Amino acid sequence: MSANERAIVANTHHVVDGGSGDALRKVLYALYVSAFLLMTYGVTLAHAFFMTQDPDWLRAQVVSWRGALVLVVVVVVGAAAAWRAGRVRGPVVPVLPWIDLITSGPLDRAITLRRSWLIALSLAVTGAAMVGMVIGGGAWFARVGNAMWLVVGALAATALGIVLLLVWLAGQVSMSSRVTLPLLSRPRAALRMLRLEDLRTQSSRATRMGGAVLLGDLRALRLEIAVPVTRGRHRRLRPGRAWTATPRRDLLGMLRAPGSAVIAALVTLVGAGALSWALMYPAVPVVVALAGGVVLHLGFAAAAEGLRLQGDNAGTPPLLGFSFRTEAVGHLALPLLVSGGTALATAAVVGWSREASAAYVLGTVGWMCLMVTMVVGTTMASAFRGSAPVQAFLPESGPIAMAMWMARQVMVAAFATGVSTAVLARTGPGPVLWAAVFVAVALVRWGFSRVREVALEHRV
Repeated sequence: MSANERAIVANTHHVVDGGSGDALRKVLYALYVSAFLLMTYGVTLAHAFFMTQDPDWLRAQVVSWRGALVLVVVVVVGAAAAWRAGRVRGPVVPVLPWIDLITSGPLDRAITLRRSWLIALSLAVTGAAMVGMVIGGGAWFARVGNAMWLVVGALAATALGIVLLLVWLAGQVSMSSRVTLPLLSRPRAALRMLRLEDLRTQSSRATRMGGAVLLGDLRALRLEIAVPVTRGRHRRLRPGRAWTATPRRDLLGMLRAPGSAVIAALVTLVGAGALSWALMYPAVPVVVALAGGVVLHLGFAAAAEGLRLQGDNAGTPPLLGFSFRTEAVGHLALPLLVSGGTALATAAVVGWSREASAAYVLGTVGWMCLMVTMVVGTTMASAFRGSAPVQAFLPESGPIAMAMWMARQVMVAAFATGVSTAVLARTGPGPVLWAAVFVAVALVRWGFSRVREVALEHRV
């Protein structure tokens, strides 16, 4: 029966594809483009990164407990993100006609969903292997390591890619069944446990998400990936002092989604830790400081849900009676308490772990205050970014303009915090400190200017 079912599904694919192997061509084209980009830009960037580092110091860091800790954090954070992504859009999501006409039939679901799973598996394994080869090859070409770095990098990245893919599938299965962890080693059993309702939901959601990205409608995209509120629905916003209304509203939303505060604090901890480490040790690569700036921005933005909702709902009547600017300022209270407090505590702990003087620890905390101020400005600019520019819808420059419009605030946060931290670590206090203060003030003014422009766009 199994062979007969495979033959039926194979004939169905032949009819759908017109005998042209369209699905295979799409996979091969995606791999070709990825390999071309990695060979053109990836190897060059990896080679430049390893060439600018001290080989002995870099090798010592890779085999130290810090390197092991970074690897563990990457795996844990990646697994958590893969699990969360699987509950929104898993790796096995055929188009709706295939789900309604083929998957819903009497055939084995592991066979009807087999092609979708194999495509995801091929892309994950090949893509991870290419990334590992680029990183290991860059180290080899820069003479930081030998040829074994290329082999180990490819094997380690492939193993990590397979693990994250299985966790991604387990997250998708968790919508249909509570038994997910034992299915990590049995993909066929996991495919059989996927329900038609969940497949239809994720397929239609994937279509809407793609349309939201093409249109630059970030509000629609966030509504698709938002976690439904299932806790604390009985809680209500009670009367109180006017200046506490907006922070209490944000606190109520965070209590209804208790995991959001933990996620924001953990992400902020990683970003602040990377920036503090780069500040205290000049040998730390600049890319670590840049990555820390990106993560710090994302952590602060994760706690600023109320700010984003205000930007998304600009133009509607203000229910609390505040001006648009005053409400935006009120929405900063909870992110500053959760993410800002976590960042300052992390900087203090990292400075104390070096057994430095109290003045040095205070200086590290003060610098982190400046970094948080920069992130406040970029987060406000991100929440009130407005509509996508006209250039994002032109055939020639559309995709690039859309990507730059979406990533502009994150890039500004990375360069503002990362570059200033790296320069301060290498040159010491001086002109860079005043330059950082100027940049922080400019970014905050940029954020408030975006608030004003969005408010004026919806003025009646």
